[in-house]
Amino acid sequence: INAEYMGISIPIQNPAKVLAEVPIKKSELKMLLAKMVSGVWLTSVGGILDPCQREKYAICVPLLERGMLDFDGRQRQPFCLKWPKNDVGSYVIVSCQPWYFSSGKEERWVPKLGAAVGTCYREVQNPHQQQLFNTYTQSHSSLRHTDKYQYIIRHAVVDTNDRAMMLASLLSHLEITEPRRVRMLCLLTRRQDKDEEELWKRQCNMANLISSELQGTELAHLSLQANANQNFNFWNHGEDSNSLHNSTGWFKYVLWLLMDSQELFDPTSNCASEISRIMEIVESVLPQAMTSNEEKFGKLWFTRQGFYSTSNPVYSTMRTLVTQGLPNVERWLMEICQNRDHPSCTKASILYYACLLLQRLLKSQYPPVWESKTATDSTISRVNEFLTLAMLDRCLGVTACLNCKSGCDRAGLVHALTTAVYTLMETYPDDLELLVSVCGEFDRMADQVDTLMETSELYLQYLHQWSTNTQDRIKRGFLRVCELRQLVLMTLMQISWKVNIYSSGMPGLKFHLGSVQANPHVPIALPPYCFAQYPDQTTKLVEIRRKLKMDPQFASFLNGGSEFRGA
Repeated sequence: INAEYMGISIPIQNPAKVLAEVPIKKSELKMLLAKMVSGVWLTSVGGILDPCQREKYAICVPLLERGMLDFDGRQRQPFCLKWPKNDVGSYVIVSCQPWYFSSGKEERWVPKLGAAVGTCYREVQNPHQQQLFNTYTQSHSSLRHTDKYQYIIRHAVVDTNDRAMMLASLLSHLEITEPRRVRMLCLLTRRQDKDEEELWKRQCNMANLISSELQGTELAHLSLQANANQNFNFWNHGEDSNSLHNSTGWFKYVLWLLMDSQELFDPTSNCASEISRIMEIVESVLPQAMTSNEEKFGKLWFTRQGFYSTSNPVYSTMRTLVTQGLPNVERWLMEICQNRDHPSCTKASILYYACLLLQRLLKSQYPPVWESKTATDSTISRVNEFLTLAMLDRCLGVTACLNCKSGCDRAGLVHALTTAVYTLMETYPDDLELLVSVCGEFDRMADQVDTLMETSELYLQYLHQWSTNTQDRIKRGFLRVCELRQLVLMTLMQISWKVNIYSSGMPGLKFHLGSVQANPHVPIALPPYCFAQYPDQTTKLVEIRRKLKMDPQFASFLNGGSEFRGA
């Protein structure tokens, strides 16, 4: 899989066809998956496919043959991707490191680098069954501390005490920047799937356990759906339930921003005293947010209408923050930014951007209901929210943990979006203001790009035009949107694709593309075209999507063999 400047070189053959030609029953296939660590599954598939098929479907078989898990302490190569920087021959190297856990002294879990335990053990009676599946970390240079790293951690659901202690041990092991802040992002389906709803409740309890275990670390737990269930809120109110739950996490983000901002002002100044007053208001309502639950508003048909009332202190405080409190903080930070001689000018700029991003998220999550809407109150897409949250975490120095049920597909998509943001920030460290705009206004900018690039000829023409005229801020912004999408595709193919194979033995991402269950967040995150290398070694520009409609052939390729496994 090779990166190109204006696209991605990947074989376009459909791995699902390989599986369809393998004469194995589905029941037998599951048996083989359970034996993946011994190589039985890999050997069986490799033996069934003749050499011609192996070469023809190179995207599938060579990766499978390299998919041996290793738990004997030997280092396994991490999954990596290279992204070219402006300097010729210079790259940003993204390295995704696998982890597993062994029991140490006093029955405490010890994180071990070198392998990750896949979901093939989920229903198998084996010591590996209790592991925190598919645990991987990425380190990126810190935005606030040049000598420190900021981490992304992707993993499966944290639904048991053991798994909670495993994640806590990993967070303790990593050299997280001070102040130690962690965000857990749960991507499980709410109020639709009984299994995942129960897992979600368990993880919420485990988040409290992790928080109590990590001394000196502040933890915020957020829940955002990352599949088609987001569109069914009228039926099951999954989005409404998450808005209520997330208020605690968002209040913590507000406090983090205010604490960092307060340090920039003279303690005797009006700005410092006003920030203290806002913090006191948030801290006073935080216990109510932590004890709020949907039973209070009607468990069966809970909707945000009950939560969105002026008599509800949690909601009214949230709206006061986005209409008065945070805009004032934004203005005070801007005043420092405008004074280039101020010793905290750089830090104030980062916090100013964080303030803008946090307001964007809160306005999307908690739009006005009982008051008139303004142009800035518009709800943004879930992909836009993920990108904005990733940028916000970078500005506030937050360690980003994210998970779905298995740590494979939904986690893979959000991990790709987060990695794309972090990589662009390392590629263009002097263009932070523009990257904040790209993330915060991704929906609007992506729509403009898609409108211009209706054909492959226009796609190449505009990419060339924008890359040769980087002085124009608008064109440079459009180019960054294209690069971000290319990075998302690269991360999905070079990291998430391989994670899934190591986890289950199956190539492909379970996005259900082309069906009524299709993940609606995938198309907008991908570029409209990529370069595909065919078996005869020719390279052609291949369509991925037209607007938000996926190309059937590429959708089938991306789904791969994921239909043969669970979530």
